[in-house]
Amino acid sequence: MAGLILGMAGLASADPLPESAFDWRRPNESGTYIEVGAGWMRVDPDGMTYRANYLRFAPQVSVHHWFYVGAAFEVGKIYSAYGQMNGMIPTECSKDFGGLTCHAPMGADSYDQTTGTIVEPQVFFGARDLVGIVSGGFEVAPTVRWTSSAVSWLNQTFTTAEKTVELHGRVDVWATPHFSAGVMVGTEYDRFHDLQVGLQIGFHMEPYDLMTRN
Repeated sequence: MAGLILGMAGLASADPLPESAFDWRRPNESGTYIEVGAGWMRVDPDGMTYRANYLRFAPQVSVHHWFYVGAAFEVGKIYSAYGQMNGMIPTECSKDFGGLTCHAPMGADSYDQTTGTIVEPQVFFGARDLVGIVSGGFEVAPTVRWTSSAVSWLNQTFTTAEKTVELHGRVDVWATPHFSAGVMVGTEYDRFHDLQVGLQIGFHMEPYDLMTRN
């Protein structure tokens, strides 16, 4: 009995086990979540200025307390367009007694087109911090953008494809540990005329994406 008591005392006085022995207790700073959102955008890839409403789907992964990566897919419905296609004025042609006559349409310096689509797949890299239940972040997003706009009176469809980099700023509020809502504003790195503003909600697999753990 005395030996048992002495053995227990020796264990109690021994140095504690290193933290590496308790890896299961360490907080994991990674977390996955999915965002869905909608908003408004204005882009001018080909001399025309397109305005559209869009939907956005974006799965993301937190790789550190402050950093995250993700991918997004946006699709927009063009409802308005104006300007000149690559600086050229479209013409319309008609037959008359002298043959085929081509002339600029009414309002030759611009024309309006209200049908078309904008598609944007992108990846992004972000940094953020949390103050209370509010987080602020900044993202760099390499993007490929396709536009397709049909000009009814010309009976033609104009399509463009371009590669660019978007810059996003955002603010989010965690309504619950697994649900957030926020606002995102974006523009291109070299063309501030291009703009987007959107609302998004996030569904988080881990509470606060473990952002509050140091």
